Amino acid sequence: MKWKITILTALLFSCGVELIEHKNDVRNHRRKKFEAFTNRETSPIPVEHKTTFSGLKYFEIDFDYKVSAQLLSLPDQQDFPIIRTGGDTVIYKHVGYLEFELSNQAYKLSCFSINDDSNSSLFVPFNDLTNGAETYDAGRYLDIAMHDGRLDIDFNKAYNPYCAYNDEYTCPIPPRENFLNIKILAGEKKYH
Repeated sequence: MKWKITILTALLFSCGVELIEHKNDVRNHRRKKFEAFTNRETSPIPVEHKTTFSGLKYFEIDFDYKVSAQLLSLPDQQDFPIIRTGGDTVIYKHVGYLEFELSNQAYKLSCFSINDDSNSSLFVPFNDLTNGAETYDAGRYLDIAMHDGRLDIDFNKAYNPYCAYNDEYTCPIPPRENFLNIKILAGEKKYH
């Protein structure tokens, strides 16, 4: 009986540490974004709003929105044209699909890479049932890197494209296949 209590205590401690590390990671991610947005040279905020910019709005950090995913790579990665908010098209490589579960439902998102050797993360533009109400109308993005052979999707790090802040930018619109029929109550909220 004593060994069961010891194991249970160790498991609870491990879970608590993981939750704390996750919250700190997301807070650090948000702090870096705030620093970039308050820097006059890297900020997409229009000049007339830079002096009053006080930060972005986020959903509360929720560990349930960090999920493990399996990458189903496409053997023949094709060019994938994605329409941007300005009406033009940008070409990405369609790397494959990320399969994952959220709220006991299976989902799949297409993931892309930019033809740029300096960036090894996967680009995942997506829409969900919060668009237009709680989050930016045209969708949000995720950048996903492989860690220790694992892929984790952390919707707490979902972010708005630059066109959400400034009409001078044009941004890729998530493809129809990346619509999630669920509210993703995590990550960045609508700017205005």
